[in-house]
Amino acid sequence: MTTPEPPVILKTRDYYKFKFIKYNRDLDKMNLNRLEKKTRQKFQMHLFPITVDEDLNIIDGQHRFTVCEKLDLPVYYIKATTLTKSIEDIGSVNLAGKRHTIKDKITMLIKSGDPHMLEVEQIYNEFEKLFDICLVARLVDCYGVNASSHTTTRIDDGTFDLRHKEDAVRLFNSLYNSTIKNSHKITFVEVIAKIHVKYGINPTELIATLQDRGFRITKGMRRGSLIKNLIDDWNYKKSARRIPVENMMY
Repeated sequence: MTTPEPPVILKTRDYYKFKFIKYNRDLDKMNLNRLEKKTRQKFQMHLFPITVDEDLNIIDGQHRFTVCEKLDLPVYYIKATTLTKSIEDIGSVNLAGKRHTIKDKITMLIKSGDPHMLEVEQIYNEFEKLFDICLVARLVDCYGVNASSHTTTRIDDGTFDLRHKEDAVRLFNSLYNSTIKNSHKITFVEVIAKIHVKYGINPTELIATLQDRGFRITKGMRRGSLIKNLIDDWNYKKSARRIPVENMMY
């Protein structure tokens, strides 16, 4: 395998020639403050040059650039001729800062006008942002599957879609209109979806039963306790369609 020659590190105080990419993740104030404090103590930006494309769009290093500009310090940068300002390239070269989270990726895709993620945002807004946007994305794509890694992988490889949108929206609607306090909590929503997929129990019916039984989600309730209490309330006085507790303790 042939490897490219190392890039030349350039240096400038001409901040205005660099460009931010509008769909890159937002600047993190805590990260900026931490980086500024460290830079005031000891300048090391030359060891971590920012990465730009041929048009000087900042692919990696927007926090480092911002701190240098604020402190009137030189910007060290490299031009990566093989990179573009695509979301894939932005995510792949994030070396010195924190890794892109699933929420970062969703936000970037929304900003870039991705049609699937715009629908995710629409659902998120439809329920007044009550449900975590990462949960919304996970359920419309992998309804009944709890591991966020499934959705992350499908976002990364471009296979993310809205195949479970109808089930997800019905579930969100039932929870949104329920009288169960804290029914938007991620664990509770995921368990309801999993029961629907695994046992065919309609979420609206399940939620109504829990309401009638006075089901409560208390602050700090552990996952195991939530699942056991939920299943006990559903199974109460039922001889059929019972849910085995042990099968849900995943």
